Amino acid sequence: MIERYSRKELREIWLDQNRYSLWLKIELAAAEAMEKFKMIPKGVVKKIKTKAKIDINKITKLEGKVCL
Repeated sequence: MIERYSRKELREIWLDQNRYSLWLKIELAAAEAMEKFKMIPKGVVKKIKTKAKIDINKITKLEGKVCL
């Protein structure tokens, strides 16, 4: 995206923090459905919600190792 042609609101949509936050919400929704249908043990979603953290620096570092 060319920064000078984009509005602030649009740029914020594509920020890494926002993107990873949305992905986490999607994964949590999928886990909630799996928990509901007893595909995963009860309580997994609660544990994920308390432990999940988005660390952009750590993600970038890991991607540098696995995405060669």
